[in-house]
Amino acid sequence: MSFEVDQMIDRRRLKRRLAFWRILGVVGLVAVAVALAGRYVPWTGRDYVAYLAIEGIILDDGDRDGTIEAIADDAGAK
Repeated sequence: MSFEVDQMIDRRRLKRRLAFWRILGVVGLVAVAVALAGRYVPWTGRDYVAYLAIEGIILDDGDRDGTIEAIADDAGAK
């Protein structure tokens, strides 16, 4: 009887180890996929049309002015 119990305990340990390595492998694959996707984003480094939505009454707004200056300084914004 003790032999069967030992086998069951060993089997559970093996299942836990296998589950751990499977999860670690999936997390690793996801990390690699995210890293590669971030590296090969099609719009990176290309020129783009800047779009700034302004709503309501136009008054002095430091945040909006800073955003417009940032767009003006960006070489990729057309």
